[in-house]
Amino acid sequence: ISPFAIMLSKVTAVYLENLVFTFFLVGPAGYAYLHYMGFDALFVVLLLVCLLFFPFLATLLAVLVSFLMSLISARMKHKNLITALLSFVGVGAILLASFQLNKFMGLLSANPNGFRIWLSRYLPPVYWMIKACTQRDLLSLLLFIAVCVIPFLLFIYLISLSYKSILTGLLSQHTSFHYHLGELRS
Repeated sequence: ISPFAIMLSKVTAVYLENLVFTFFLVGPAGYAYLHYMGFDALFVVLLLVCLLFFPFLATLLAVLVSFLMSLISARMKHKNLITALLSFVGVGAILLASFQLNKFMGLLSANPNGFRIWLSRYLPPVYWMIKACTQRDLLSLLLFIAVCVIPFLLFIYLISLSYKSILTGLLSQHTSFHYHLGELRS
């Protein structure tokens, strides 16, 4: 079995978790769109296609962050402490962002065109997904799919090239050389 196939199988569970999370995150927005704009079968099909590809970005981000955390903590003395601190900082950043979400939503409702400009500038995949679903823009759909899938497969491929050496490095244990040979006493 190739290392690429092994890496894909390992990240499949993360992808499936992100797929469920994406459905619960984007599903209500899709329902609201259908409720206010009227039922549109093409919108539903495009949204489902986008929902299948969007989790690749979240999975790539999760794999990248966990890979970087493991590289940082693998060679350190107190790797459990470092991992816990990095996880704590990550959770803190997520909480801080979620506390600002209400303020952000207020600004969004006050200036929807400014939000579209902000999305196109800072989160182009999300902008392309929205444009593909609401305006039936095929180019935006293709750009969205390409930006979701290509970096994901490229990263998995690059990791799989050195899969064995990465595993060896991450799983190796370091011994302490503080032992001094001395006389045994009874």
